[in-house]
Amino acid sequence: MKVAFAFLVGILLGGTLVYWGGKFVLQSGYTLHEMDWNDDGETTFGEMLHAVDVGMSPVTGKPGCRYFFEYKDGRPIKTVCEGKTVSRGVVSW
Repeated sequence: MKVAFAFLVGILLGGTLVYWGGKFVLQSGYTLHEMDWNDDGETTFGEMLHAVDVGMSPVTGKPGCRYFFEYKDGRPIKTVCEGKTVSRGVVSW
């Protein structure tokens, strides 16, 4: 009985995490590669959650480049040009 309850709770929690993670990915407007804020090659659930605190703007004079920054203080996170990170700022979380 306890095992079945634990299994059910695990399924519900896992489903909730997948739902919210997917919601952030779809609504953020960022690709999974772009959400890899620390450029370690892996986009974690925490990085997906952090996407709501990150702004993006195009880089003037460089078509295909996007500049990502922290909403709270404007600190740069990284600049991505045509899918490749070309410069990194300080990741502060």
